[in-house]
Amino acid sequence: MDANNDDNFHLVPPGGDEIPPENSQPSQPSPNNPPDQSSLIAQLLVRIQELEGQVKKSSESQQSPTKGGSSEASISKKPTISYKVFLSCAPPKYEGSDDPIITFSWIREMEQTFTSCDCDEEHKVPYAVRQLKGRALIWWNSIKVAMPKGKADKLGWEAFLELFQKEFCT
Repeated sequence: MDANNDDNFHLVPPGGDEIPPENSQPSQPSPNNPPDQSSLIAQLLVRIQELEGQVKKSSESQQSPTKGGSSEASISKKPTISYKVFLSCAPPKYEGSDDPIITFSWIREMEQTFTSCDCDEEHKVPYAVRQLKGRALIWWNSIKVAMPKGKADKLGWEAFLELFQKEFCT
């Protein structure tokens, strides 16, 4: 062993604790060698600043503007699904019935379809009414005629259900 090479030569006193070479880093904290509080605080502050920088960089990359619009709109608004995608989820047809079990079954199946294809609120009614046939379609057309122009197209799902249940469940 070369006594001049600090990497290979360490003094061990009779107590058994190794004395590190003068140019080495301080040893890790141990029960016999507690860390200096001021150095711990300094290390923690440096680590906090590093983490804050990472969080800031991550949030900036998530909020970068998307093509043709602001980042807030793209984050808060669900993407629109096409009618073709909606049909691929196999929504049920409804002909109109005086049996509330059949009517509530159609409603439940439609809501499951909305969930499975992640349908946004503004498309629920327009897509659902395209599944109406026979008596149910005649009812819907009469509702559209009775409403002010364009109002039926903006009807929410809950409002539609209220009218729908009034017609087919009473």
